[in-house]
Amino acid sequence: MLFRSLYGLTFLFLTKSRSSMIGVAVGLLSYFLLTKSLRAKAWAVSALLISAILLYMSGTMESLIAILSRNGEGAGDFTGRVPIWDLALTYVKQRPLTGYGFQNFWTSRTIDYFSSEFHWTISAAHSGYIETLLTLGCVGLCLHVLVLIFGIFRSIVLFKMSRSPIFALAAAICVVVMVVGAVEVVVLWLISPYSFGIILLLWSLFLERSDPVSSGTSTPALMQRFRSGPWQRGAV
Repeated sequence: MLFRSLYGLTFLFLTKSRSSMIGVAVGLLSYFLLTKSLRAKAWAVSALLISAILLYMSGTMESLIAILSRNGEGAGDFTGRVPIWDLALTYVKQRPLTGYGFQNFWTSRTIDYFSSEFHWTISAAHSGYIETLLTLGCVGLCLHVLVLIFGIFRSIVLFKMSRSPIFALAAAICVVVMVVGAVEVVVLWLISPYSFGIILLLWSLFLERSDPVSSGTSTPALMQRFRSGPWQRGAV
């Protein structure tokens, strides 16, 4: 497990996608804070604060940002995203409630217009939240955020009842989706195995229920089925 995690983090670093790395870092921190003891949390927070102060005072922080930049791109405007967001929001104001419909905004006309304005090909808002506003409007954005928030809190509840790390991981994944979705559109709107997995995760959390057991506590039904299944060690 450790080798596979390091393998994935290494290739994530090589992509130099700062938004993805920040999202994964926040997700890992969420998983750590949810699963570890209070003492471990205090030590970890202290170590992070001291490291951040030392990096800032020594001037190393700027060097790290430069290493993670692609071809010297800047960080002040989120790699050119802010002007795109400003222009996209002018279209949002025209249809604020319902948006333009699924895959109905980025037509050849709007792609050509955005691309001519910024002199590079633009076919997405480069923000999951603004893309949701363009697609489904304020109604869709509220539902989008509420579903992710529900996923986080539901995962925490199931983890506290079962102490199974799979639910802590589910909470961390929802956190990653919320963080990365601020500056990336690929999270839910582009059809891919990744977005399909996120949808399955949220769907399973919605359907999961708690069944009382003889000890008077509650265990997620999914965990009860897993523990009693034929895949248990020695059962087959």
